[in-house]
Amino acid sequence: MRNLLIAALLATVPVAHATEHDASLVDIYQNALEYNARFAAEQDRLRASREALPQARSAFLPQVGIEAQWGYTDERTRLDLGLDDTDIPGIGPASGITDEIGISDRFDSGYETRQGAVQVVQPLYRRENFARLEQARSQVSAAELGLDLAHQNLILQVAEAYFQLQLANETVRLVEAELEAVEAQLARARSNLEAGIGSRTDVDEARSRRDQVRAERVSAHNDRDLAREQLQQLAGPLPGPLAPINPEFRPSPLDPPQPDHWAGLAERYNLTVQVAQRDLEIARQEIQFSRAAHQPQVDLVGRYSRSWQDEGPLGVGDRLDVEGASVRVQLSMPLYTGGRTRSRVRQSEAERDAARQELTEIRRGARLQAQEASRNLNSGRERIMALEQALRSARSTEEAVAEGLEAGMRTTADLLQAKQRHYAVARNLTAARYAYLLSYLELQAAVGLAMDASTVNEVDDFLLGAREP
Repeated sequence: MRNLLIAALLATVPVAHATEHDASLVDIYQNALEYNARFAAEQDRLRASREALPQARSAFLPQVGIEAQWGYTDERTRLDLGLDDTDIPGIGPASGITDEIGISDRFDSGYETRQGAVQVVQPLYRRENFARLEQARSQVSAAELGLDLAHQNLILQVAEAYFQLQLANETVRLVEAELEAVEAQLARARSNLEAGIGSRTDVDEARSRRDQVRAERVSAHNDRDLAREQLQQLAGPLPGPLAPINPEFRPSPLDPPQPDHWAGLAERYNLTVQVAQRDLEIARQEIQFSRAAHQPQVDLVGRYSRSWQDEGPLGVGDRLDVEGASVRVQLSMPLYTGGRTRSRVRQSEAERDAARQELTEIRRGARLQAQEASRNLNSGRERIMALEQALRSARSTEEAVAEGLEAGMRTTADLLQAKQRHYAVARNLTAARYAYLLSYLELQAAVGLAMDASTVNEVDDFLLGAREP
C-alpha cells in the first residue's frame, strides 16, 4: 500500500544542487528524535508501562516473608494464701510457718522473648490475577502504539514546520527580487522624468509600490524568524542552512482517487483508532477484574517459626525453646462487602461503554481525516498544474507589458501590477507544492501506514529532486 501511495505522489524530478553542509528534512528529523522532549516523554511512558507485565506475573509466583520479634517482660506477682490471721492448733500463727519453710507470697521475674518466622504463600487460584495479566498486556500494547503515534506526530510536525520555514525563505527571496525590480523601475521612471519623456505619475506609482514591497519585506523577514523558532522548538538548533528545494516536480494522480477507499483503511489501521481499541480492551478487562472479587481465593501456605524465652512462668523453670513448621491450603471468599464489589462492576461497565463511544467517534474522525487528506492530494495536484500555467502566463504578461511600456502603449503602473501578479503566483505555487507534500504525509498517517526514517527519506528525495522515476 505504501508503494502505491508513493508511486502516486511524484513523477520525474530534476536534480537540485545542495551543498554538503545544507540541512535536509532528514537532518532536521534526526535532530528532533534526540531533542524533542514530548517524544522523549512518550519513550519514558512506554518504559513505565512495560513494568506492568512483570508486576502482573509476580502475582502468580510465591510470596516469601520473614518475621522477627523481640520483647522483654517484667512481672510482679503476689500470692495470697489466706493464712495471715490464721492460728494453727499446736503450732501457732500460719504466717510464721510460711516464713520458716521458705514459701514466699511474692514472685518477681524479668525475661526476654525472641521469635522468628518465615512464611511462603503460593497462590493456587486467584481469578483477578488472570484479569490483571491480560490487562497488563493490553496496556503495554497501547503504550507501544502510543509511542508509534507520537513518532508519527513528530514527523508531521517537523515536516510542517520545515515546509513553513522553506516557504518563508522562498517568500523572502521573492520579495527581495520584487523589491529589486521595483527599485530598478523607480530609477528608470525618475530618469525618464528628468529626460522629459516620463511623467510624475510614473514616479509616484513606482515609489508607492516600492514602499509597499518594503513593508512586505519586513513582514516576510518576521515570518521567517518565527518559522525558524517554531522549527527549532521541535528539533533544536538547525545544523545549517536548509537545503535548496527544487520546485519542478509534477505530481501524479492518486491511485485510487476515491476518498472512501482511504477512509475505509483509516477506520481499520489508523493509529489513534488502534489505541482506542486497546483502551476498550483494557476497560473490558477491568470488568473481569472487578467481578473476580466475588471468586474464592486458594493459597498454599507454608510457615516455619522458632521462639525463645529466658525462663518459665512465675520465674521458675528452664529456658523455653519452641520450634514448629506447618503447611496448609487456605481458602478465602468474601460473602458480603457492603455492595462495594457490585458498585465497582457497574463503574467498570460504565467506563467500558464510554470507551466504546470514544472509539466510535475516533473512527469517524479518522475516516474524515483520510477523506480530507486524499481530497487535498487530488485538488492539490490540480492546483499545482493550474498555478504552473498561471506562472507561465504571468511571465508572458510581464514581458508583454514591458515591451508595451517601451513602445509607449503601457504605463509604469501596468508593469508594476504585472510584476506583482508574477511574484504572487510564484509564491502561491511554492505554497501549493509544500501543501501537497504535507497532504501526502497526512494521508499516510491517516490510513495507518508506518512512518519512520524511510518515510522522511522518501519525501526528502522528492524535495531535493534526487529520486529517479
